[in-house]
Amino acid sequence: AETFALYIQSSDPTISDCRILYSPSYSVYIYHYSSPVFEDTHFYRNSGSYPQYMYYYTEPTFRRCRFEENTAIHGGGLYVDSYNDVLVESCSFEGNYASSNGGALYAYYSDLTVTDSTFTDNHGYYGTVSLQAMYGDDYFYRNTFCHNSAEYGGAVYMNDVTSAFM
Repeated sequence: AETFALYIQSSDPTISDCRILYSPSYSVYIYHYSSPVFEDTHFYRNSGSYPQYMYYYTEPTFRRCRFEENTAIHGGGLYVDSYNDVLVESCSFEGNYASSNGGALYAYYSDLTVTDSTFTDNHGYYGTVSLQAMYGDDYFYRNTFCHNSAEYGGAVYMNDVTSAFM
C-alpha cells in the first residue's frame, strides 16, 4: 500500500519551515485543484516511484525549499504531471536521483517557472531537469547547474517542448 506524509487535494495550505524526511513512498502528493505554498521546507531522503508528486490541475509554489538526496523513477526532487502550473523559486536541488526522467525535476504536460535555483550533484537518465510534452511557456531564469550527470542532457533534457526560455 502507498503511504503519504502529506496528501493535499482541493486545498490551498501554506507549509512553512517544515522537514519532510525519509518517506518510503509519496512524501507529498498534490492533487486536483490545489494551490499549496511551500516555504523554507526541506525534503530529505524521500524515495519511491514519485516522492514529491503533483497531478492534475494544481498550482503549487516552492519558495526557498531544499530537495536533498531523494530517489525516484521520475523526478527525484519533484515530479510535475499533467495540467499543472508550478513555480519554483530560490530552491536548491542536491544529490537527487531518478532512474529515468529528471534526477532533480521532471515535468510532463504542464507549465513550469524555475528561478534563482541551484542544481548540484543530481543524476537522471534523461536530464537533471527533464521536460516532456510541455504546453505554454516554460521559464528558467538565473539558475545554476553544477556537477550534474545524465546519459542525455546533463543539465536539461527536452522532448516535444515548443516554448522554453532559459
